[in-house]
Amino acid sequence: MTKRLCRQLHRFLKLLYEFSNVMIQANFYPQCFFSGTIIGLNKHGKVESRPISIPEPFDELISKTIAKIERQAYNKGIPETLNGEGKAWGGEKIIALIYSANDLQKITCQHNPDSELIIIQTDIIGAFNQFKKSQLLNKLQNDCDTSEIGPNFFHQSFAKPKIHHFFREQVIPINQTIEIPQSNSLSPSNFAIMAAQLMKNLNIEKFSDFEYREVAASIGNFIE
Repeated sequence: MTKRLCRQLHRFLKLLYEFSNVMIQANFYPQCFFSGTIIGLNKHGKVESRPISIPEPFDELISKTIAKIERQAYNKGIPETLNGEGKAWGGEKIIALIYSANDLQKITCQHNPDSELIIIQTDIIGAFNQFKKSQLLNKLQNDCDTSEIGPNFFHQSFAKPKIHHFFREQVIPINQTIEIPQSNSLSPSNFAIMAAQLMKNLNIEKFSDFEYREVAASIGNFIE
């Protein structure tokens, strides 16, 4: 709806720009911005559904604005190897790389049957709960050299969140315990910054496991 209004009404777009600019300059974001709705997605093989937060539109709008303002800082904190984070065609590029690697491996095997293709897939269980809000703010300011705009916004969003689960008959407030929320467009980038060094160390360790195996194999799948 917000995008449609911006496309159709130039006055609304101008007002929205001025409104956002004033909030950023004043370093004040209303608490209503950080109100969200929880829905549950059923996952195959799991009893409990996965909670997904649907943020308030203005939270999304300001988050994307701050992503543009702090782009240089995020580029500094997120390694080039993380193609899926904040880059155009990220997911598609990852898939294309895997397909290309697989095709090259088929050609290589014709000349060297003992050659290996190693693709390491990692997943950190409960990852968003493992990182503290204070760690994220410190890393953004000290390691990524953000301006005051990004950390100030996150500080208020962490302090003011209000999440509700809506039923037909009633509305239930939810106590949010997740340290780094997953509810807005900056969440994946924030997580990537926090996990970058861990993922690098993990990939180096896993690659060394493959390197010193006595028995060669094309595919290895490990879950820890």
